[in-house]
Order: sequence, then structure tokens, then C-alpha cells
Amino acid sequence: MKIPSLRSTLAALAFSAALTAPAPAIGLYTGTDLLPLQTSFTVATCYSSTNLGGGVTLPPPDPNGNVVVVWNTSPTLPNGTTGKPLGDPASAGANWHYYHNEVVLQNPVVGLAHEWKAKNLGEVFGTALDDSQPQNIYVAATYCYGYATFPAGNGPGTVYKLNGTSGAITAFPQLPGASGGTPGPGSGNTPAAGLGNLCWVRTLSGTPYLYVTNLGDGKIYRMNPATGAVSATFDHGVTALPQAPYLYPAVTDNPALVYTQPTRRPWGIGYYCGRLYYGVFDSMDAPPAPPDWNAIGPQSEIWSVALDNAGNFVANTSVREFKMPRLTLAFGGFGPLMRSTMPPSDIEFSLSGAMLIAERYHTGCTAQTYAGYGFLLGAH
Repeated sequence: MKIPSLRSTLAALAFSAALTAPAPAIGLYTGTDLLPLQTSFTVATCYSSTNLGGGVTLPPPDPNGNVVVVWNTSPTLPNGTTGKPLGDPASAGANWHYYHNEVVLQNPVVGLAHEWKAKNLGEVFGTALDDSQPQNIYVAATYCYGYATFPAGNGPGTVYKLNGTSGAITAFPQLPGASGGTPGPGSGNTPAAGLGNLCWVRTLSGTPYLYVTNLGDGKIYRMNPATGAVSATFDHGVTALPQAPYLYPAVTDNPALVYTQPTRRPWGIGYYCGRLYYGVFDSMDAPPAPPDWNAIGPQSEIWSVALDNAGNFVANTSVREFKMPRLTLAFGGFGPLMRSTMPPSDIEFSLSGAMLIAERYHTGCTAQTYAGYGFLLGAH
């Protein structure tokens, strides 16, 4: 069974917000029905290997394994005759059709180099859609599964654009700070941090941007979604933490570490009503003392910063929105994980403004006992 990323747990809701038009009736299914990308379809990422290997650790990456998928999750069945509520379990004769830009289904044909496999993309986690018609897909390189290989010329700092019509892959220049360093506590032997997640924003002035979190240096990068050029950065540890009323000491990146320090490390990211929201691994506040499980380990947080009409980060507007609710029970079967919250790996918003958050553990969290493991743990 393929191991989906936690983005798939939010995909139907998240992408129903991005794809807002009523779902059209879809006729008799053919392979090309899944591109161009259509309303009510779902995009998700996954690890390239398809076998857990009988343990809690993942097997090495499979170069021929698929890492991005489009599902037809339309309320209309593939034969166009009977409606099916979005999110219903697939039933006999109504399985969701899916597609990885296989060359035999490409229309137009763009070639084997554009199949969404690990040999062409490496391992990826974060996803975003733009507002083009049809919408393009953006995915970000990752080491969150514990293993990764990347195509020549690309690496853990690469963001890819997948054309919404043909599925063709465009690799942007690598972001700095996502590789190198010495593994710190909980990093195992992971040689690079990789990127976190990303969101696409059209600013009030009309300019589109991608905002990308970097687990290596802790910065949020603002990128041109056409070229990958970086035009601004935001550093939570240096900018947000010392701001009033919090007045924490600034935490600067330690470049000698693979992963930046957890109190300055963002992952999930989302935009709503002029503010960019992001999840931070660990609070600067000391956790309560044991013995309660609810008091064990660091607590993750959600922060936000304002963007002006041009998409610039606005000084002195950082807000700690809330601390993540603590789990009521320990994770059974995973030993002394020593965390009562998991880092927020994805943030999305419904059309009405409800925030949807997925949490996830990954190699490089602060639990030293689990160094080197790439867990796929559930969200709240």
C-alpha cells in the first residue's frame, strides 16, 4: 500500500477551497480526464516506496515510484450518471481514478522525464495550486520521510512547477540553507533538511507569489512562481520572537546543524485575509513538568505575519495565534516519543475562514530516541 503524505488528509477540503467552481459532469473516463486539472480534483504527494517492509521504518526510495498524484474526487461518478458525495469511501464500480502523468496517458505527450516519479522529482511533500486556468501544481522537495534522492542538478531546496495542462515538470533554482550541516538531536543520519511546505498567494496589487518554508535555515522565502526567483525572506527566530509583547531572545540559525533550531523552524503555511499563517515546531515557553502525558515535551504553535498589498512582510505585525492542543494520550506502539503535540505540517483555510491544520512527525524533530525514523503519524 502506498504511504500518502498528511497533505492527503486535508486534500479534499483544501483543494475544494482552491477549486471553487461547481463540478462539471464528467463523461466516460479516459486517462486524459485528469489533465488539464479540473474542478473538484485532488492533488497529493506521497513517498516513492510502496512497502513498509514489516517495520516502522520506511524502505529506501524507489526511483520508479510515484510521488505526486491527481485523483478524480468529483461528486459526479466517472461514468457521469450517479452522484457521489465528496469524501465518500470508494465503492464497487465507483473507485476514484488517479494519475501520475504516466507517459502512456499524456496528452500532449511530454515524455518520460515528466512522469511524476522520484527519478524526476525526488521526494516531495508540500503542495500548492495557483489560479491559472487550468491551475498549475507546485511541490517542494523534502526529507521528511527519512530518506530522499534527487535528480541531478536538483536537491533538497528545489521547488517544482507541474504544468496544469500537460503535467510537464519545471525545476526552480534551489533555495539556500536546505542542505548541509551536522545532524543535531533527532536528526539521525539525514544529510539535509529539505523544504517544509508552500502556499500560493495573489496579492491585492495583483502580483502572484509562492511562500515557502525552509526547515534548514528556518526562513520563509517569497518566490516568483514563474521563475523561482527569491525577492524577500522572513525569519521567525530573528523577527517575530523578539517582537513585543513576546520579547523572547532572538534565535539565530545555527548553520552547522542540518535542521535549524526547533523554536525557529516553520513548516506548515497558509494565507487568509492579508495574513500569512505558519506553524512553528517548538514554543519558547518551557513545558510544564511531568508526570502527566499532557505535560510532556515541547508544544508547537501557530503564528502569523501581515502582508501588505504588494506581498511584503509587514514589520512588527507578528502574532502568536495559539499553541497547539495537547494530545490526551501517548502514541501507542511508538515508544517514548516524548511529544504531546506534533509540528503543524500543513495549514489550509475553508472559504468561510475555518483553519485546517495537519500535524506530522519527521526525521529531525527533537525526540532523540527516534533519530533516523521517518514516521507518518496522524493529525489531531
